[in-house]
Amino acid sequence: SSSSSSSSVVVFVTFTAYCPLNKESTEAFISQTMSEITKRKIVRQEEEEGEIPELTSNHAVVQVLAPRGNNMHEALWSDGAKALISMPPKFRNNIYIKRDDYVIVRKIPEGDRVVGEIEFVLFTEHIAELAEKGEWPKEFVLPAAIQKRQNRIAKSTQSQTYYEEDEEDPFELEGNPNRAIDSSDSSDDGND
Repeated sequence: SSSSSSSSVVVFVTFTAYCPLNKESTEAFISQTMSEITKRKIVRQEEEEGEIPELTSNHAVVQVLAPRGNNMHEALWSDGAKALISMPPKFRNNIYIKRDDYVIVRKIPEGDRVVGEIEFVLFTEHIAELAEKGEWPKEFVLPAAIQKRQNRIAKSTQSQTYYEEDEEDPFELEGNPNRAIDSSDSSDDGND
């Protein structure tokens, strides 16, 4: 007799490095992965929205010149010296620093080769805040975005004081300047 049997192929794919097959290991893997992702989000949020630490004599604002490997970066100090700074484990694989970024460094007095450790990564808003407080090193040129922002603020305050003094806006236009004024209508009304 002939039997009709369907053959099925079962393929087992194991992801031992990424996802173990037993339930307990999978749940542990997922919770570990989620905690890493959560940690990254928290660290990024702290840096982006956090307050700038108070600059003491033990702190310095430095410019990152280039990565040197093993979580070390070459940095330019405000006095023109170049030295290595380290990235603490808190920031590793969570925040990425590129050339020409600015960071606040805690100086390491006993360091020969590595003279500082990154304590805070400065974003545009932080740099603008330091510039407003007068704590930005004069040796470093402000990034272009911040200079434009400061120029805009200065112009708006100048124009506000100008209008307050004169009480009239000399740039105020009557009517729509994009439409031609038809003077023939007004002359026709007077002639009739």
